[in-house]
Amino acid sequence: MIENKVIQMDLNMLSQYGAYGILLLMGLWKGIKYLIPFIVKNFLNKKTSKTDVTVNLNNCATPITEFTGSKQDFKSMLILFLNQGKILTAMHNLKPDILEEQKNYFNRHRQNIKMMATNIIVELLKEANIDESLITTYFSNFENFSEVCEIRVLNKYEEMCKDNHFAEYNEKDYRELVDRNIFIIENILGDLLRKRYIQREYIKNFKRVYELHPSIQAGLRDCFDQAREVAIEKAKKVNEAKTCYEAEVSDILGMKFSLEI
Repeated sequence: MIENKVIQMDLNMLSQYGAYGILLLMGLWKGIKYLIPFIVKNFLNKKTSKTDVTVNLNNCATPITEFTGSKQDFKSMLILFLNQGKILTAMHNLKPDILEEQKNYFNRHRQNIKMMATNIIVELLKEANIDESLITTYFSNFENFSEVCEIRVLNKYEEMCKDNHFAEYNEKDYRELVDRNIFIIENILGDLLRKRYIQREYIKNFKRVYELHPSIQAGLRDCFDQAREVAIEKAKKVNEAKTCYEAEVSDILGMKFSLEI
């Protein structure tokens, strides 16, 4: 995370320094535009013996054939350079931004499932004929168990989003991938339930907790679908901006230009 921020700061500083450089060039160009006529008039246009030496600046070869040095030219160059900084930053932040949105969506489902599970446990504890002094202990243990489940599942989901590149799969392969991912997460929850919440053996009708299974499965499938959609959408926007910028610069340079990080 710190490394990403440092790289982003470097990109922003590069863009700013580039903008300052263009402004400096603008000032130098204006100075040169003033000095050249003065030099031509006072030095180069003087007669030497019987031959007039004339320097025709309008026909001098220059690598920037369309550049006139006008305020609009410098403004266009400045905007072009600043846009490059924005696109480079967007390219660098693409994966972290996608992952952050995927996690936020997952957390909304996580809160819903947690609330449903808590309601079921509260009802079961009321019906379990457990001593009132133990109800608080049982409920606290369940809350601790829920937190462990949330951390493990969130970490696994984040790992899957980082590694699987959902946007690169066709529909068939993507569906198979999602089925495998859901199976893995369900096994993690089942294993935690067996090992980390032993009170289940003392709570009557505890199997009602498994009523959450369809909701958990549907929630996970929805999260993976959203993860794919956001990956495709964000990557498309950045690639479109990159392609447009490359085409514009390539047209100016007269050769193919590629923007990479």
